[in-house]
Amino acid sequence: MSKGSFIPKDFRPIVPGSKLQSLSLEMQKTKFSTKAPEDCILFLSAKEDIVPKYFLKDLNSNELIIHLYYDELGISWDFSFLTKVLKIHTRDSVVIPFSIYHRHPGISQDHPCYQKHIAFFEILDIWSGNLLGQKRDNHQNFSKAYQGITSIRNSSLTTGGKIKYPRSFFLKGSYEVLIDKFKKSMIVKSCSNIRSKVVSEDIFSKWDLSKLNNLPTFFQEKIVGTDIRVHVCGNTVWPLQVETEGCIDYRYAFKGSVKYQEIKLSSSIKAFCKALSQIELNRFIGVDLIKSKGTYFCLESNPGPGWSTYHHSSKKKFSQNVFKQLLRR
Repeated sequence: MSKGSFIPKDFRPIVPGSKLQSLSLEMQKTKFSTKAPEDCILFLSAKEDIVPKYFLKDLNSNELIIHLYYDELGISWDFSFLTKVLKIHTRDSVVIPFSIYHRHPGISQDHPCYQKHIAFFEILDIWSGNLLGQKRDNHQNFSKAYQGITSIRNSSLTTGGKIKYPRSFFLKGSYEVLIDKFKKSMIVKSCSNIRSKVVSEDIFSKWDLSKLNNLPTFFQEKIVGTDIRVHVCGNTVWPLQVETEGCIDYRYAFKGSVKYQEIKLSSSIKAFCKALSQIELNRFIGVDLIKSKGTYFCLESNPGPGWSTYHHSSKKKFSQNVFKQLLRR
């Protein structure tokens, strides 16, 4: 979102690990190891990403996992790809990963190692190993509206339309035009993979409405009900009911005020979530649902969920299932 966005900067929080750190180019003079390669599971993330910390803590043993930071690609580690074999070179070793779990926040074109990151993404696209994490070209996450009319809609069709998608609108121009056509309560949120706090009209009506003339803004029907977060990893579905008070966006509720409860989902809701994963070609997603008066609404699907920050006693078992996915060869 640019400076002309309708959503103010205070409502566009910086998420830990959502950007790569800028490291000194002087560090790129590292000599990499030429030792005989070893097998491993490779975990790649941004340095400030907190998901790896909680995941690795939940495992009984993580000796097979090597955790490297995307921030240090070309600095403390590098890669080679020859005859379909991907090798990761560090100062101390050379490893051949049989599985990769990657969480990349994206990279700006002015980053000094931009071309190297792009080359690595292209290799991941054709690598034949066990890859967990979103594909580089994840159009569904770049546009929430596109997601609504493609993967969410098609997944709902597989379950007989039992999952609804809230009425959604792109507006560039006068807010009066929208409220003239849609009389129900609405929320506003980011329409892309850039995060924003979700708020309703009691808050956004106080913002500068003239900025709606600058960029298309995503409004959605406000659904009142019970928040449910479903994580899908392979064939495993982990549903949590989210309990909080006086807060539309539970991600930003007061510390300690959010409670999670593991729940059971019907076979049709599970099938919907798995269908989303299959259509988006991503074995690991987070699905945001709201249950309202017996009807389920899907708000969006997250291709790189912060699942390990959902602190509930059932998380340890799900972490083990994630690890089992990574053990596949």
